[in-house]
This record gives sequence, structure tokens and C-alpha cells, in this order.
Amino acid sequence: MSAGNRYVIISKGGIGEFKVLTSTNDYITVFTYKSWFSSAGSAHTKLGKIEIKAMDGWESSFHVFLDGADIGEIHFNWKGHIIITLENSAKEKKTFQLRNVSLKSDWVLEDEEENQILKLHSDTHWTKVDYRYDVEMLRDIDIPVPLLLIACGYGTNLNMSMIAALLV
Repeated sequence: MSAGNRYVIISKGGIGEFKVLTSTNDYITVFTYKSWFSSAGSAHTKLGKIEIKAMDGWESSFHVFLDGADIGEIHFNWKGHIIITLENSAKEKKTFQLRNVSLKSDWVLEDEEENQILKLHSDTHWTKVDYRYDVEMLRDIDIPVPLLLIACGYGTNLNMSMIAALLV
């Protein structure tokens, strides 16, 4: 994953998926939820099939699978940050913190040393069902692009769903 590269994550409300594209709208993958109320879903990528499933009935922690192998997890910490742990090609676990940095739904992903890895910028307000994130890579890391962007898209989407559920 190269610093300076740009990507886009787009979700159209009500269709149960989000797309991951390059900044020139070249298709990378689409993550599709199993059903309207499900937190489980999957995406087919050049890496293989990426799946995300809840660890338990509380749906606050999630396993990340690549072709059936458990390669990571996503969970929320007590500060409301999204913690993403993923395995790199050397089978080393890398942990990242995805945190909201504005009311406009802007996010930053940081590594364990608090180095910024990427930024997600959105003009979408949390009350809207559709969203588009413009993603800017700030650092090179050894986690594949599709895997990292799916984990970030999944986490931000889950966060918006949880906020919407509180308002109902």
C-alpha cells in the first residue's frame, strides 16, 4: 500500500453493500452484507474471499477471515474508537485505531505508534443513509489495500448504524 494513493468507499443506503474503488473509479471490490439486519458479509478480491462475522451475540467484536482463515478482528474500545487488528503477509498481527475526528464523519487510521496511516474524508452527514469516503493513504504499510479498506469501511458503516439505532 503506497503513501499518496487515493481510494473511494461508497455506500448506497438500503442496498446492503459498499464499494471500494480507486480514485479514478476503477473497481477493487464490493462488500455485501448477508441480509438487511446482518452484520456478517463478504467481498471477493484478488487476495481471495474476505468475510467479516460477529464473534458473539452482542455484535461489538468481529472476526475477519481470508479464504476461511481467521486473520484479524474489529472491535470498539471504551472511547468509541474502532480497533482493527489484521495479519500481514508474514503472519504478524498489526493493530490500528480508527477514530472519528470531526462531526462531518471524518476518520483517521493510526498504527500502534500513533502514526497516521490513512484519512477518510466525507461530506456526508451521519443522518444520511448514503455515504462516500475519499481515502488518502499517508504511509506505506504491509497490509493489502482491499483488506484494510474493507475493514475501515465496515467499521465506519457499523458506527453509523449504531448511531442511527440510538436515534430510533
